Amino acid sequence: MRLAIDAMGNDRGCAPIVLGVNEWLKDFEDATVVMVGDRDKLLPAMKKAGLPEDHPRIEIVHCTQVVEMGDKFEAIKEKKDSSIIKLVETVRSGNADAMIALGNTTAAVGAATLGLRHIKGVKRSGIAVTIPSGLDSFCMVCDMGANINCKPKHLADYGIMCSVYSQKIFGVKEPRVGILNVGEERGKGNAVVNEAFELLEKAPVNFIGNVEGRDMWNGSCDVIVCDGFVGNAMLKCSEGVVKAMSGWLRHGIMTGGLFSKIGGFLAKKGFNYARERGAPDTYGGMPLLGINGICLIGHGSSKARGVYNALKNARLCVRADLISLIAEQTAILHDKMDQDEESEN
Repeated sequence: MRLAIDAMGNDRGCAPIVLGVNEWLKDFEDATVVMVGDRDKLLPAMKKAGLPEDHPRIEIVHCTQVVEMGDKFEAIKEKKDSSIIKLVETVRSGNADAMIALGNTTAAVGAATLGLRHIKGVKRSGIAVTIPSGLDSFCMVCDMGANINCKPKHLADYGIMCSVYSQKIFGVKEPRVGILNVGEERGKGNAVVNEAFELLEKAPVNFIGNVEGRDMWNGSCDVIVCDGFVGNAMLKCSEGVVKAMSGWLRHGIMTGGLFSKIGGFLAKKGFNYARERGAPDTYGGMPLLGINGICLIGHGSSKARGVYNALKNARLCVRADLISLIAEQTAILHDKMDQDEESEN
């Protein structure tokens, strides 16, 4: 197995990538890691991390450019020798079984879509983000920004793809799939959502109907589908609420007097647990589902632990033959849609 990772796009430089790769190689012996980046920067980082230049399970694909976080989509066409372009080429050529992109999400989605294309029958890819939900579970929300103008069949495909991912990667036996709406009752929302509702009823998933925004957090479903505009707005809103509440709590503890500070100190373990549950590094990379290749997109500020978990998930995707499973399950729905069309005509 060969897993390729963009070693240059991270906000923190290549050091966290190398550290994460180092820790991962200690625990998993069945794969080679292909680091795509500037060799002159990677080799010193490897030496500092205690990795020999000729490590038998590390390869370096050299490149001279980086698509920065502030770059626009056009950068993937202008920077032909960038790490994200070379990363996609590594997978497309068969030199790697999966790719992990850390950094500019727009560039990663664009490069993967142009370079790897879509799974047969799937017309739009979607970014699935793992959200902590309930006390000890989580919820996958798709799409979180790749496709802002969704058609009903795109939403139905998201439900199928996330269901497969949740089963094979996170071990959820029968993922509960819901579609985000303004109410739980059937018939709520706009025409796109209502048509997608009907398609998901026919899909090979455990569809539970309409869900609302609060259901993302209360553990009542495992997968929520929505268009990328709504999903991204919901994600950014959630991040803002968490940040604001953390600030309020910190302010209340520090200004509440001595006993308040003591209480805050005693509750430190609980605060750390909550922070850990919400940290992107806990879940590794976000899968870009629908692409004809395994693609995980990591947070731009990923630390070594996030890199480790992204590699771990990528390995599971390859072992599960995720792309074939998604193609098989989405084909079931597409066949039913074709049959319905024929019967109507």
